[in-house]
Amino acid sequence: MWLGAAHLTGDSIGFSGPTESPIPILAVGYVGYQHVESLEKRVMETKEEARPEAVLVIESGAFVGAGIKAWGSTGLYAATIVAAAQLTQVQRVNTNLFTYVT
Repeated sequence: MWLGAAHLTGDSIGFSGPTESPIPILAVGYVGYQHVESLEKRVMETKEEARPEAVLVIESGAFVGAGIKAWGSTGLYAATIVAAAQLTQVQRVNTNLFTYVT
């Protein structure tokens, strides 16, 4: 559970209260799906509560996530953009990480 977060919007800073959203996950595999369509189908077949926010196959560059579908060098680039955005989100939250430790 996130205790709160800061959001930059234009030239102002906003704050939000607690949410139950999970820590974002970017799944990466070296080999796997060669085509974006088959990767997207596999991602959508995964139960929503277990589905990562984005998936990248390094060998083919197939990438699906955050409303983006790309392959090759564009897929690799898209993965870095989404990962950077996810890291920025996580850096701006106030959370109790002990709730994730069993």
